[in-house]
Amino acid sequence: MSRRVDALILVMIMAIAPLVPMASAHPSITLSTDVNHVILSPGEATNITLTINNNGSSIETYSISVSGFDSVWEVIPADSNVTGVIPTLSATTDIAIRLSTSALPSNSGTLTITVTEPDANISSTVGVQLSVLPQYLPAIDTSNAGDNGLVEMAPGDETNVSIMVSNNGNVDDTILLSVGQTPDLVAFWSNWTSSGNNTNNNSTGNNTGGNSTGNNTGGNNTGGNNTGGNNTGNNTGGNNTGGNNTGGNNTGN
Repeated sequence: MSRRVDALILVMIMAIAPLVPMASAHPSITLSTDVNHVILSPGEATNITLTINNNGSSIETYSISVSGFDSVWEVIPADSNVTGVIPTLSATTDIAIRLSTSALPSNSGTLTITVTEPDANISSTVGVQLSVLPQYLPAIDTSNAGDNGLVEMAPGDETNVSIMVSNNGNVDDTILLSVGQTPDLVAFWSNWTSSGNNTNNNSTGNNTGGNSTGNNTGGNNTGGNNTGGNNTGNNTGGNNTGGNNTGGNNTGN
């Protein structure tokens, strides 16, 4: 309900802004701005451009002042004086507008810009509407629940947890809370990765053992180790197999 009221007020201000007399001008000084309504959220800033028309008959210097706005607004003219404005011509200058982070919609108002020609003591004014947008910023802090927001429970357990709910916006708000469940993906992937590494290590060990068995089997039982040359003459018949003992090895002895 409060959101609708704030939005309705803002729409009404925007609707009637063009209908409000925003200028009080001396015939020799005509003023205009590139915007007549500035709408900002807390913490934002913008610039507006002021145009000064010299309708007099001599080159003039004008002084610029601002007033009428709430203290949450910071309004700073880029130039306090605009000099050398030729008759029938115009000069422009910028005005910086900043809004405090603590601003409320009730701080909306009107900025009055006054341009004065000191010699003749004449002046003109122009107004710009300033509006603060409503800001809805609910926040929740679970760091005090469990281990920095992580609550471990066994099946069937019950527990109470405390959480901090804050309204960081600039309007009254109604905050609805709901409870859901999210899987612990970090722990899942950690366990999955750990399990995968163990499986790979086991496979590597098994394959290594198989290769060693094969190498030992093949290398130790080759015919080259039991050559007839070592037993020449002594064990001619029994120790030397037919494939390894050539006729040359069993000669003479």
